[in-house]
Amino acid sequence: MKPLLLTMCLLICASCGLENRGVSHEKPAEQAGLKAVRVSVDLQRAYVRSHSSIQYALQSVTPFTNNVVCLYGINAGTQEAFAWRQLLEWGPNDFWVLIPENTQQELRLRIGGTREGLVEVGSIDAQQTNIQIHFTEAGAFIKPGL
Repeated sequence: MKPLLLTMCLLICASCGLENRGVSHEKPAEQAGLKAVRVSVDLQRAYVRSHSSIQYALQSVTPFTNNVVCLYGINAGTQEAFAWRQLLEWGPNDFWVLIPENTQQELRLRIGGTREGLVEVGSIDAQQTNIQIHFTEAGAFIKPGL
């Protein structure tokens, strides 16, 4: 990502409270009751285009440069807003999260900017140590990593 664009995205995220939380780019030390899970995400522009609220009017006109895309993990069955949040860039994204044992986390993708949307992606749990998520024109796919 170009430095000016990255700076603008970080400023937008910081002003909206969308900085990363509860994630690490290095494998964190596991704590009592928590398991480290590696998450690999491939985010393609075609997916965002197909899930935007104004997709048809702006499909080929609106640039993607001012859109912010975040992936959230939410502990199922809790009132917690979210357990972790990761700002995504176009293409590959790799990070680690700590997930409570015996807990499922629901995944949601939030798109903000000239294109808006909130998509329920699926769920993961601490039994999975490596997760791959693909956001393509064909849809969202979650599968155990290799």
